[in-house]
Amino acid sequence: MAPLKEQIIAPGMSAATIAAALRRRGRRLRIDTSLDTAALEAILGAAAAVEGAGPVLQLLATHPSANEALLERITELAEQKSEWGALNAVATAPGTSERILRRLAGSPNRFVAQHATLALLTGEIERADPQRLREILAEHASDSEDDAAVRSILALHPRTPEAVLELLAEDAEDTVAQAASERLGRSAPR
Repeated sequence: MAPLKEQIIAPGMSAATIAAALRRRGRRLRIDTSLDTAALEAILGAAAAVEGAGPVLQLLATHPSANEALLERITELAEQKSEWGALNAVATAPGTSERILRRLAGSPNRFVAQHATLALLTGEIERADPQRLREILAEHASDSEDDAAVRSILALHPRTPEAVLELLAEDAEDTVAQAASERLGRSAPR
């Protein structure tokens, strides 16, 4: 199978040119990582007029120069167009503010809400003391998929204390138990 050709999305491209790029099959879209926020704003302005611009919005949300103002505009546009993939990209982008994540946590799309909630929780884990980490574990002890994802984050997080890892090593969810056991330097229970 031949490698995908790249299609660069650049400032100055018209909405029609972006729409044509999105319609082309067998091409990987890309935005130059050296562009600044003003250039990204120009691309967003053109993409706003394009139906199905979600892939471009996703690239913009994950761009290293995406700042809070740009992420806010992407969020607004993606919400208007029900571009769930773009909203997921905003929820998982490293520069997304807590304010935007709280907004996305209330999304009608389950996956967007879940990604935003997990991103908020990851931020909380970054700041939490050992007692709060134990509380987070207790709050997410159910068999639900969402709670298992939280326990996985705890098992993998470098700040999770050994006492919490010991509890996670006995988790009913195999991936959680394995991750915690590996962090403790031992084999996962069978």
